[in-house]
Amino acid sequence: HIISLPSSGQFFSRKLINFLWIGLPFELKDYKLKQQLKKNKKVKIIHAPSTRKAKGTEEFRKIITDLKIEGYNILFKELYDVKNQEVLRHLQTSDILLDELYSDTVMAGFATEGAYFSVPSVVGGYYKNIKKDMKDMDIPPSIYVKPTQIKKALEELIISKNKREALGKKAMKYVKSKWSPKLVAERFS
Repeated sequence: HIISLPSSGQFFSRKLINFLWIGLPFELKDYKLKQQLKKNKKVKIIHAPSTRKAKGTEEFRKIITDLKIEGYNILFKELYDVKNQEVLRHLQTSDILLDELYSDTVMAGFATEGAYFSVPSVVGGYYKNIKKDMKDMDIPPSIYVKPTQIKKALEELIISKNKREALGKKAMKYVKSKWSPKLVAERFS
């Protein structure tokens, strides 16, 4: 069998198993993190690119700068070339995460980690057939929009604390109930 994202395997001639159905296994019990509380006076937005160019970091910086100029009270934290432990520490105190500008999935690794802390993610991409490709499966909860709509989506989450908290809780519930290492491993049998 081929396990892939339909958006990445659109030219495959054989059927594939949707990677999102299998899931990304992740649990925090493997990490020794000191519990931190969100005490932000500003809306803390985190971006932790593995590669800046591929993840759209420059565009994200421009969007954040524009939003600050428009008067939004934002603390933007870009983490690059740091240990995963530090990223997880910052996620605990973040309000929103910016994942990728051009993603072929609605919830990749960084967004999955953020979901464990109820941090909603904003992801850009052009994957139009997700509802068709997911069929009877639940779509991982994130805000997945065209790259040109990132600013608007981010602005909506900045304005509405209720919206971002609800999406964060929904994402947390999703990854804990569907993508635990045990459940992901069982899907391979």
